[in-house]
Amino acid sequence: MALQYELQRVIASHLCIAAKLNRRPFENIPPAPQKFWDMFTSSNDHVNVDIVPFRVPGGANAPEVISQLRVAEAA
Repeated sequence: MALQYELQRVIASHLCIAAKLNRRPFENIPPAPQKFWDMFTSSNDHVNVDIVPFRVPGGANAPEVISQLRVAEAA
């Protein structure tokens, strides 16, 4: 539960700062290297997660975040 809280805190903080600076969230974060996308798309192992909504402080609504987690071994 602590990891989930920390992820929500970091994402909410990022969204608030991006809004304050009039920027698109995550615009300066590059995509993962291709080898990780390949591992993600080729994985047959899936982890089911519950979607837990969270709110950004101050009453603003954060966009819905739906995570997909797949486990793959490095090639």
